[in-house]
Amino acid sequence: TPAIYFKGLYALLLSHYCRPDGDFYINEIGPGRPKGHESGLGCYFQRFPFVFNSSQWQLDTSIASVLEQTREFQRLIRDVKDISFGLHREIVPYGRADFVFNFYTFSTTQPLLGNDEPVDHLTPDSEHLVQLIVRIVDDLPQLSLYYHDGLFEHHQFIERLIQLSDQVIDGAATIGELNLVTDAEQQRLISDWNQSAAPTADAVSLQSLIEAQVSKTPDAVALIHGKESLTYAE
Repeated sequence: TPAIYFKGLYALLLSHYCRPDGDFYINEIGPGRPKGHESGLGCYFQRFPFVFNSSQWQLDTSIASVLEQTREFQRLIRDVKDISFGLHREIVPYGRADFVFNFYTFSTTQPLLGNDEPVDHLTPDSEHLVQLIVRIVDDLPQLSLYYHDGLFEHHQFIERLIQLSDQVIDGAATIGELNLVTDAEQQRLISDWNQSAAPTADAVSLQSLIEAQVSKTPDAVALIHGKESLTYAE
């Protein structure tokens, strides 16, 4: 499903950003109406930890197995995910940043008093959150990242997520086949930062270049053959 797909890519990218020493988790937000509240008004949401095993991120691990393990964990916690915020705080350690995943689908309009009214979402409080929101609007995915810039630097996070998705769609089979370097970064690394060409005078011969080097560094080693060497002066 799209939720499992983007959740797996989100965790994969976080594993490269944060380099966890072991298993790690992201908090997932989902709908959940506990027993006894069936007639209550409003929306009910639960937040539960979604654990990713450190062994999932080996270079030879297949993308399919990452998504399957994600799907299997979702099945595993199906009956126990609706826990209170109090119990959540007891069983899950809290750090400076809280990584959150939120997936939902909705129509862009909802009927209200006989009219189709536009529907938008509320921007979450990102004071302590790094939250990826995936929305399916009119059958198209929309990705948003909310974060506190004092806790997290995005480093083109959404762009990399889209790039990972494109590579998976194009047939990348293992984690080792994925490239996290963006096209712009590759341009800088290979071309922009590698401008080592230096201007030289026209029609300069190899002999004249060697003679010029002899004048500059006569005692520097010019040739090495086995254990023997010659300086430029020699």
